[in-house]
Amino acid sequence: MPALTFNSIRTRTSDSPTYFTSGFYKITAGPARPAHYDFEETKYILAGQIDILDEATGITHHLVPGDFAFFHVGSKVQFSTKSDGFAFYAVTRPVKTPHPNLEGREEATKAKL
Repeated sequence: MPALTFNSIRTRTSDSPTYFTSGFYKITAGPARPAHYDFEETKYILAGQIDILDEATGITHHLVPGDFAFFHVGSKVQFSTKSDGFAFYAVTRPVKTPHPNLEGREEATKAKL
């Protein structure tokens, strides 16, 4: 598998500074992993299967390669899988754990409004 790259781009909107962060998400069989979103995120399934339980509706979505999901602010879900799942994600929040080789190399832009 090729090396994974994690990037963070800081952008400025008319409201406030926002971030666009992307990376890869891997899940293995085990207990469900809850997630409560205070940011927006999208996941694109690359391999395996990822099951997503929407706590608001009680519906479980079974995602396979080529499927994607979007999570609005306020979404409450639980991720699980019976085997393995691998996805690309993009979110509107700062990087939680910066990649050590990218420290100080973030791209900054200024709005041209």
